[in-house]
Amino acid sequence: MLVSFIISVVLDLNKGTFKDHRALTKPLFIKFYSPQCGHCQRMAPSFEEASEMVPDATFAGVSCLQEKDICQEYKVTGYPTIKLFFNDTTFDYQGDRTVESFVDFVVEKAKVKAKTIQTAIFPANPLNFNKTINKECTFMTFYSPHCGHCKFFLPIVKQLASAFVPEKNVTFAVVDCTRFNELCESENISGFPTIRLYKKGESEPYTGGRHATWVANFVNDKCGTNRAPDGLIESTVGVNQKLNETILDFFNGDEKKKIDVLSEVKKSGEETYVKVLTRLGEKGNETLYEDI
Repeated sequence: MLVSFIISVVLDLNKGTFKDHRALTKPLFIKFYSPQCGHCQRMAPSFEEASEMVPDATFAGVSCLQEKDICQEYKVTGYPTIKLFFNDTTFDYQGDRTVESFVDFVVEKAKVKAKTIQTAIFPANPLNFNKTINKECTFMTFYSPHCGHCKFFLPIVKQLASAFVPEKNVTFAVVDCTRFNELCESENISGFPTIRLYKKGESEPYTGGRHATWVANFVNDKCGTNRAPDGLIESTVGVNQKLNETILDFFNGDEKKKIDVLSEVKKSGEETYVKVLTRLGEKGNETLYEDI
């Protein structure tokens, strides 16, 4: 039996550990939350990811259901409430609940450095946009960090960007329209997310479902690839359905039928099928399981 453990970088503090961390010189970025709060639950992955990018600061949480005294002391009246404690100063966080915003705030206020996280997603901007859309195949998502649908879809884009890394002709790119508003206006972006496939400058809208499998199927169809969302080659690659039906006659037919089927398969140019049927003809059906 295999057991996997997920270790969170974000600490959960109680009255004792909160006091200990406040006494340290290391910046302390705290989310005061309630386990029942929907906004807190949706924010948690971004807060966790941001914590991994700023190793010189401590990211932590205080449950106001369990630690009411702490929350009352810091006048927490809504969830989540986020504060940065550094050098005897308390900074109230009022920004977006995104990875980038959390990291930027802590870096600016606490004067610490953030790690550079490598990602397979290409961040497009006004300087590289034309070059990006003129590549062989670019799947482009125009988004806003405030958009709920975008927050759902961007992790799917991230997953597929990693899955398609071996496909050198495919690029997954994003444009943050809150940062590059003029670029998005020039592209007539009026809603988020707007998703397009660019092939050497020519665009085609993606209007399919926002599910990894559907997006992967769309990209494979348009870009000539065969990649599954998990990064593996699709199981149907190399399978010729018409020949599959034909070779049933090989197993069920007499010697003359086998020769006729093999001749037809050779005409198809499918070398793998030819090799397998030739071996079956020479050694018998039991070799099929040996080959597998």
